[in-house]
Amino acid sequence: MGEFETHNVKTSAVTLMVALDGVVGGMLFDEDLVLEEVMQHFEEKFIKSIEKTG
Repeated sequence: MGEFETHNVKTSAVTLMVALDGVVGGMLFDEDLVLEEVMQHFEEKFIKSIEKTG
């Protein structure tokens, strides 16, 4: 049932928000960070890790 594995939604949301906050701050000071690459890593860690397979 559903598209995602069972997980702690509140913890996932807080972790994502804290990570995004860090990236935004980091991008202000690190010109080498590429937004597309950062977003790809976020997708792998926060979306694909909880998607149901098969």
